[in-house]
Amino acid sequence: MSFDQIEVAHMRTYSNLVQLLLQQRGSVLAPCCTPHSFKGKAAEIVEQVGATEATEITNRHADTELTETPHAARWMRPRDFGVADMVDEEDLLRILTDPKSAYAQTQQAALGRKRDDIIIDGAIGNNFTGNDGGNVTTFANDGGTTLLAGGVGMTVQKLRLAKKTLMANFVDLDHDELWCWITAEQHDDLLGQTQVVSGDFNKPIFATDGRIEHFFGINFKHCERLTLDGNGDRQSVFYAKSGMHAGMWNGIRTRVRERPDKWDNPQVATKGTFGAARSEGEKFVIIPCVE
Repeated sequence: MSFDQIEVAHMRTYSNLVQLLLQQRGSVLAPCCTPHSFKGKAAEIVEQVGATEATEITNRHADTELTETPHAARWMRPRDFGVADMVDEEDLLRILTDPKSAYAQTQQAALGRKRDDIIIDGAIGNNFTGNDGGNVTTFANDGGTTLLAGGVGMTVQKLRLAKKTLMANFVDLDHDELWCWITAEQHDDLLGQTQVVSGDFNKPIFATDGRIEHFFGINFKHCERLTLDGNGDRQSVFYAKSGMHAGMWNGIRTRVRERPDKWDNPQVATKGTFGAARSEGEKFVIIPCVE
């Protein structure tokens, strides 16, 4: 328990409820990725064999011409995170509820949000490649595409261009899901687009609360943790699901135990180990949006 925060919960009210304040409760992006479970210091998520060109054979019994086939590997490195707090037994005598369960919930939510940060970084940040993961590959050098902000927010035109880019990169739209991460601002931009809200166009699929979940063959996921680029524009991530990989090492774990060095007061601690990486930059498009 934070040293001076427990006072606000002392028995001065008749309420016996513990309420978590508004927050993103856990990871929202993990379901939009290809999942993995790993052990060890690093994990190879995929062996990559690139394209080659055929050679014309012009003579009978000609010598064989060998073509070097591009062969690489993509790696994911685990990162460790944790959060802990204590509850004094003397404080428990003065409040109406035992907050340990609520502390565990809010800690797990914090780890889930941190996992989303790792997923976003894995999608558009540096990745590890090479036979042993020793090479650092940037988004641009990996074949990723970044559109121009164009002085506007999210538009149907930008979505069309992003989809066109993936099609030109030979993404199999018949068997691969398309996802786009957006904030509330980009969602509102789309609600202002005639093509989205009019039934005369490709009819979108709305959730029960009116949120856009699917449009133009694209699945949308709301996430307020998307980063800004150097110009201050929001970086909405558009990608094929097969290209985004998220890994867990032993899951997210919460323990409540007594601390002998703290007069046997209970400590609530949550730890998690996870990582994320894209498998191919050509499956990703960053859509900068002015907010």
